[in-house]
Amino acid sequence: MVTNVKSEWVDGNLVFYDVAGNIVLKMDTANKTLQTEYKLLGSPLNPKIPFVAAANLAAGELVYISGWNATKNLPVMAKADADASDPAKCAEFVCDATVAQDAVGFAVGEKLITGVNTNSASAVGAPVYVGTTAGGWSLSAPSGAGSAIQKVGIVTVKNATTGAIMLYPFYSKVVTKVG
Repeated sequence: MVTNVKSEWVDGNLVFYDVAGNIVLKMDTANKTLQTEYKLLGSPLNPKIPFVAAANLAAGELVYISGWNATKNLPVMAKADADASDPAKCAEFVCDATVAQDAVGFAVGEKLITGVNTNSASAVGAPVYVGTTAGGWSLSAPSGAGSAIQKVGIVTVKNATTGAIMLYPFYSKVVTKVG
């Protein structure tokens, strides 16, 4: 995670700066987009994005921006889902910690998930996909008609009880629709 990065609200947009004061990430609230025209050299950028939860969310669940909460002036995030008919519902972030419905939480662009069963993966480095269960992930690509296939991470430890995956949906925007 990047240290010494400053963030602030500017003209209704959440802006992140590097230590030199350069803009590295901007959440354009009017257009509901993230602008990443700049990058930090020498270290990864993993922004913490504040949001309002559309439902109860658990740490590590995959989420996407589903709307805007005008009262709290924050995006609303819902659970990502590969079997949804709308590919826009694919993962954009990972919920950083458990958050209750209508409460403010934080989402991150990448997160290491440990203590999971990854034994069915072919090997370390195998892809992880958005799952057909809302908020979840899968070690195999969805195959049902209308499903969206989105690689959102990789297996970092292959094991039935101490497995680990690195989720990075923020950096994975390629989505293919089945059937």
